[in-house]
Amino acid sequence: MTVTTQRQLSIPLPVGIATPKYGLWQRVRHSGYGITETGWIIGMQWVDDTTALMEHITPGWHYILSRVYGIAAVKELVAIDSSHVIVSEGQLEGCDD
Repeated sequence: MTVTTQRQLSIPLPVGIATPKYGLWQRVRHSGYGITETGWIIGMQWVDDTTALMEHITPGWHYILSRVYGIAAVKELVAIDSSHVIVSEGQLEGCDD
């Protein structure tokens, strides 16, 4: 018998910062460059207004996606770009599958 325990991570957010819409290891879909892709969230960061202005990106939560996290079969890895993608929260939608 195998017993698994779900571990939780709790991080206090400063006043004024919204709770992220998506969580770590969640499978999501995003569209970019005319392609719709799915990936798994492996990291996230908050971008404040000043940083967003300097970096020419939108403020708010940005997520680091892996295209290969969670893929078990080697044959599924063929032709997958293993690089990570960083996208803003507004560019994502959750996957039910």
